[in-house]
Amino acid sequence: PTLILVRCQSYLFDLTGVTDEHPFLINDQTNNPFGTIYLPGSYGSVVNFTPTAQMPGMIWYHCSVHSGMTGAIQLVNPCPGDLNNDLVVNSTDFGLFVADFGNPCGGCKSDINNDGTVNSTDFGLFVAAFGSTCG
Repeated sequence: PTLILVRCQSYLFDLTGVTDEHPFLINDQTNNPFGTIYLPGSYGSVVNFTPTAQMPGMIWYHCSVHSGMTGAIQLVNPCPGDLNNDLVVNSTDFGLFVADFGNPCGGCKSDINNDGTVNSTDFGLFVAAFGSTCG
């Protein structure tokens, strides 16, 4: 299944039932266990994973041995619109948003709806969050 994880929140993956025949890893590749590795191949233990603000909006989990064993992980921001991570959606965030507006950005924080472009849909979501506090 597709997992939805909140950036900067820690998750425990219980891999105690996973054998060395199916090492679990997380990376930036849709269909293979190569590319940028965010969690190296693990099995037989409990591992901690914390998605960062810098990771793309979509990452994937895989069996590092079997290419067909894979699934998507969608990363969402803990507080939509808080682009500078100060736990307040304010004019500073607006300046950052405006600088990104109209640009493709695959997973950047200004792309609030994670469609790959900072556009008017994101602006509506940003305005709805403006003035809110997070945490």
